[in-house]
Amino acid sequence: MRKPILSTLLALLGAATLSAQMMPDSTVAITARWEVGDKMDYTCITRTLQMDADGNETPLTSSKEALRFVVAEATDSTYTLNIHVEALEGEQKSADLQMLTNRHGTFLGGDAILAPMLFFHGAQVDTTGSYTFQQPFSGIIGTGTVTLDTHFEVDSALTDEYSVVMRMETEADETQLRLLLRDYMFSRLLAAGEATDEDYDDFLDQFDEEIHANPIKAFFGEYVTEEVELSTGWPLQWIYDRYVEISQGEIYSGIHLVREISPEDKIGGE
Repeated sequence: MRKPILSTLLALLGAATLSAQMMPDSTVAITARWEVGDKMDYTCITRTLQMDADGNETPLTSSKEALRFVVAEATDSTYTLNIHVEALEGEQKSADLQMLTNRHGTFLGGDAILAPMLFFHGAQVDTTGSYTFQQPFSGIIGTGTVTLDTHFEVDSALTDEYSVVMRMETEADETQLRLLLRDYMFSRLLAAGEATDEDYDDFLDQFDEEIHANPIKAFFGEYVTEEVELSTGWPLQWIYDRYVEISQGEIYSGIHLVREISPEDKIGGE
């Protein structure tokens, strides 16, 4: 009997990227203006946890960085941000990044890893509304990309004249994840020299037979809670949770990624 496909599945977790977005009409406006020299300092704590089938979590990795955002250039419509990342704990290395964005928080180029923090910069949102848009996600399983619906709304109970609190969520169904898993498994076979492109149709038949005999259950969820200061457009808190769970029979693999970013004293005490 062939072993279940998931017996060879290893790394599941990667970084998702956010695309450009269109914001709806609103009753709450977040400032869209920055000046050259404006800056904000943050602390970023990231943890990766292994999940078991009962929902218990075991820490795998953790890191802590200091982040400094500086508006280096500004035009009538765009900003260039210089971002210094100073490693404080863990295996991450210090780095200097640069990102181009506009007055509506749309990522236009450069280093995208921190772009999600600025998603609501310049946004105008209805405190009673709920909104949906589509965006591509990569790295959920392997390097494949899938387009998913993302929903967000204002937490009106926590929003006041000082700041707005937004909640955003994205989930994928089993059908979407099975397609990613299928392509990932075949890419592994290609990389190992155990298959060629000509074997793809046979692989599809085997994969379909296997999941029919041993159904795969899968879940992907990404959840963001963000507080943004209305008068400056800078995030005051950004909390990110990402879950990837796949099981087949008694085989289970689950990863939970947590990232918390909040303002901190300036780097170097300046």
